[in-house]
Amino acid sequence: MKYEYSVQIVWSKEDKAYLAMIPELPGCMADGPTQEEAIKNIRVVAQEWIEIATNEGRTIPKPMSAEDHEEANRQMRKNIEDHIQKQVSEAVQSILAQLVEQSEQQAWLGSESWSRKLIVHAGD
Repeated sequence: MKYEYSVQIVWSKEDKAYLAMIPELPGCMADGPTQEEAIKNIRVVAQEWIEIATNEGRTIPKPMSAEDHEEANRQMRKNIEDHIQKQVSEAVQSILAQLVEQSEQQAWLGSESWSRKLIVHAGD
């Protein structure tokens, strides 16, 4: 069975090479000094990836269509946005709780009978 996977290519400053990846095949990556060489190398690595997975009885992922990629990117953005929203919400709640606590402490210390409150609370 022939698979036609899309290839993602990025430049790596660290490696001083183009890196080619196939998102559907975890860990399937190759490099090359040019984009064309990286694509040539990823085809070899992808074939080896599929052969090894087949020999090990693993499922071979089907290539994603442009619509599949778009939906995966949309879902990833939504997950990131949800995560950020949750983090911001938790941070705001924490800050508000600290402000309320500080306000209560200042009100308690600022009252005329703070020394009596201190004595009463110290005796608890």
